[in-house]
Amino acid sequence: MKIFFIQTASKIDYVVNNDKNILINLTFEQIVKKYSFFGFISLFGINDKMLFTGSDLDFFSNVTNSKFIQTKWANENSFKYSEENWQKEILAAQIEYFQPDVIYTGNHGLFTQELKKYLPKVKLYALWNASPMQEGIDLSYFDVGLTFNSIYHEHLQKRGIKNIEYNSFYIDSDIKNRLESMNLNQDIDIVFAGRYSPMFKDRNQFLYDVYEYFKKDYNVQYFLLTASRFKGLIPVLPWRLLSVYNKPVFLEDMFKVFNRSKIVLNTHSNITGSGKGNMRVYEALGSGSFMLSDDGIYPEYLVAGEDFVTYKDKKDMIDKIDYFLKHDKEREEVALNGYKKISQYYSTDIGSKNLKKIFERYL
Repeated sequence: MKIFFIQTASKIDYVVNNDKNILINLTFEQIVKKYSFFGFISLFGINDKMLFTGSDLDFFSNVTNSKFIQTKWANENSFKYSEENWQKEILAAQIEYFQPDVIYTGNHGLFTQELKKYLPKVKLYALWNASPMQEGIDLSYFDVGLTFNSIYHEHLQKRGIKNIEYNSFYIDSDIKNRLESMNLNQDIDIVFAGRYSPMFKDRNQFLYDVYEYFKKDYNVQYFLLTASRFKGLIPVLPWRLLSVYNKPVFLEDMFKVFNRSKIVLNTHSNITGSGKGNMRVYEALGSGSFMLSDDGIYPEYLVAGEDFVTYKDKKDMIDKIDYFLKHDKEREEVALNGYKKISQYYSTDIGSKNLKKIFERYL
């Protein structure tokens, strides 16, 4: 089976610009594998070892919204494209070149019905979704939808996708070994990396409470993707949080931050209800980190209190942060349990096989 993964990243230009001196000497495939090496696509169940292999289960992945990466492929394949329409033209040429059975994407905003009509036809169109979507949009042009949460399951059905399959996130379990080989110092006590916006009112308050309680005695650091003002110079945050604010981190840099931290904080969007299991669960546990997260129903096999720790309210959260910062051995045991469990049940080897089984039902 040949699966074409249409991959996008909202901050890919930010990442690419920082890496251009390295990337200029790499091929298209080397660049995609470089970013895949630290979880770029593993969350979707794609095994980076199966990229561009020509094997029975073969993945092609790009970064559709990165002009630098996409034009690398075009130039290597002597494909001529127009400047005004480079994204669609290169994507169409890649699909024509790979001849996939399945187009799989996590970005319904980019892969619209109009884009589908423009691209070469394939047998099956699949959409992964794990975030809120606008009301009233029509996604009936997808053959199957994949998601980890029953609420998102309903959202996909309401938007016209008849066939919905449960599929969790996954993670490349080799990430922990790569991080350990770097010998990074564990110099951060409490960390959060993610989005800060009005959409996450509970999370915003949670981050403020942690900062207020622990700022004097511990190193608290937040790596936040948030709005900015004054020509992008000042992030939109309570002014007290500016002392612990850092620019957002992605890919390898994010995993390095997790590896440097004693406690990785996590919280879910209110929309998910009691069902938990966002990508940060897999990223934190997959990096071998200790995770403290909000109480709820987590994916099968992951056990709160053994593989990670949950909190029920502000007092419980503060008490558990305080306890586990003072009990290194217990914290490290929980982190190791979480890594073993996520590696056993949610590796990309398992994820790729599950994708194959799902797609075979519809081909």
